[in-house]
Amino acid sequence: MKKLIQFSLVLHPTYYREGFFNVRKPFEGYFGDHGEELTLFLGNDAQPILGFINRKSANKNHTPRIYGRTALSDWFQRNFAEKDEITIEVMSPTSIRFSSNQSV
Repeated sequence: MKKLIQFSLVLHPTYYREGFFNVRKPFEGYFGDHGEELTLFLGNDAQPILGFINRKSANKNHTPRIYGRTALSDWFQRNFAEKDEITIEVMSPTSIRFSSNQSV
């Protein structure tokens, strides 16, 4: 699947611990509607996880907050440190992939 766009995200402490992140305004139009289920591909993991999009109660400007819950926070903590920068590739309005910005 071809990506629509990609952007960087810094894993701030709350994102890192709680398994969610806020989408910045320039990228919000690439994401689905409030309440939609979102498929999250975590690096090279074979099995994606399911999350959801919140556009109503999370941010006053209605930009999406993406929730991946415990599965996402566990993956962040296994693979990164707080304040690491990662890449998010938007594959469709309801599908994204996380990857490392670090060269191997």
